[in-house]
Amino acid sequence: MKCPECSADHKHKDGMRCRCGYRFLFDPKTDPITDGRFLAAVRGASANGTWHFTANQLYAAHLRRRRAYRGIAAACAIAAVIASVVCGFVVPPALWALIPIALVCIGWAGNQYSREPLARDQWDRCVERWRSERTLEKMIVQPSLGDPPPQWQEPDIYDYGVEKIVLVDRDLTVDLLVLNNLHAEQKALILSEHGYPPYLVERATGVLRENAEIPVYLLHDAASTGPPMAERLGASTLLPIEGHPVIDLGLSPDDVRKLPQLRHARRREEEAVTPVDFIPVGALLAVMAVSFENRVGMWDAIEQQRILHGDTGSFG
Repeated sequence: MKCPECSADHKHKDGMRCRCGYRFLFDPKTDPITDGRFLAAVRGASANGTWHFTANQLYAAHLRRRRAYRGIAAACAIAAVIASVVCGFVVPPALWALIPIALVCIGWAGNQYSREPLARDQWDRCVERWRSERTLEKMIVQPSLGDPPPQWQEPDIYDYGVEKIVLVDRDLTVDLLVLNNLHAEQKALILSEHGYPPYLVERATGVLRENAEIPVYLLHDAASTGPPMAERLGASTLLPIEGHPVIDLGLSPDDVRKLPQLRHARRREEEAVTPVDFIPVGALLAVMAVSFENRVGMWDAIEQQRILHGDTGSFG
């Protein structure tokens, strides 16, 4: 076992506490994951503590890491074939077999590591176990912005100006965007279609009535069943969005199918929803910024910027 605290190789027979004092939570002999792999997913989801993240983003980070090791295994297998042909011409015959064998071993190890990513229910149990004994400081578990902040009554709270309204389909997505400061950086009011947080509904209504040019962006999951978000809002009396520019910024089932970088987010056929927060936080915020600048939807924003590399700035 590798200690996440000091990186020492700790033998299982020496117990569950490292010499540096770190206590291992997961037992590699009985649990489906190790502390190191779990914390690697946390670092991937939060970009080393930079972003607040959701449970979906944490699970997606786990799946991306497993897929990356699968790629290493495939690359090593190809390299082994090439090395078998080339090595005979550049090294002594006695060493011909060493490089292919080493590459095959590395590839096998990568394949073993990535062969069985945890099912969602297994992963969720590991998360709950971790949270019952330790903290996941940046993880958003439930909506927590229902009450106005202390400075709400100050007259200059909106001196920065509101340039856009962002409506989302789940309350938790509001927290994800606000806690990562999208509202301030993009001068946006962010609410859910259910009227959360409630103290922003009146303000958003006033902004929409005062300025007919204020755009409204709809951010939502990719749902293959039920009425689309725009249709639901058209039948709602929550906000007077009629006549305003409305840009659908959400995922569609076609987006999920077209983006190989989101293949880890694809669900079984009987599951009708791919959450938009399977997208890494940094990538989601970056694509939204492009969408705001150009007034285009998710797919067009991705096509324009090709933000497709790295854990936190991509869909990979």
